[in-house]
Amino acid sequence: MRIIAKYLLLFVLSKSAFSASFNCDIAGLNEVEKMICGSKEVSTMDEQLSEWYTLLNQSDSGYLFKLIKPNLKESQRIWLSTRNKCDDLTCLKRAYRSRIGELKSSYLNFRKYSSKSFIESILKKFPNDLSDEEVSVEELISYTLDEFGIGQYLFTTYQGYGGNPYGHCGGGAYRGFWYMEIDTSTGEVIDKDSVVYGNCGVNAAYLSYTIESSLPIVVKMFVERSSDEEPVQYFHYKIGYRGSNEFFRLINE
Repeated sequence: MRIIAKYLLLFVLSKSAFSASFNCDIAGLNEVEKMICGSKEVSTMDEQLSEWYTLLNQSDSGYLFKLIKPNLKESQRIWLSTRNKCDDLTCLKRAYRSRIGELKSSYLNFRKYSSKSFIESILKKFPNDLSDEEVSVEELISYTLDEFGIGQYLFTTYQGYGGNPYGHCGGGAYRGFWYMEIDTSTGEVIDKDSVVYGNCGVNAAYLSYTIESSLPIVVKMFVERSSDEEPVQYFHYKIGYRGSNEFFRLINE
């Protein structure tokens, strides 16, 4: 009995080792899915594609994955529609190689172009907007990268006092709220807007700030300060296609 169980286990493992990302044993598979299940090579490619897609689609608390990729699901739907028109294994292999290459490239670009070091290298192009002290990216609130390599960034910076170019903070460290559109292939800044804020006390003014981009992002920010008590900042972010996602933050300094 133990020997039989052992061979059954080996059978299951050997069968699943080359399985596709979907269940090949269920009824109702279409002809393309049957071809995938019947090919060890294409089944492996299907599993690899699924892993890359999951990696890009995940929402992790880590810095690199605090991202928004609004067209990922739509591009996958379009690819599946194209894949399902294949009528032989050669067509399927070509479709999978192309899509895996796209997803792998997107992942590597996410890691490179959403890094703090990349954003900080762009900020150095605008010394008149920054203090004399070193500036660090504090938080990447959102980031998208389209198929043309245009990155869209919403982030905050932390700056040590070295001569505030905006003049409304009396001194000490202060922070910046930035929006940028960047051609990641050249490092060219297509559009940028910023608001500097910090613990400025009575010198701070009420700010109302709105950014509407040609790309699918809408951002609204409001900063309020009181002259007779500790400053209070209220931020309202709307990010995505016409504000499909909302982020609220209340900060007391």
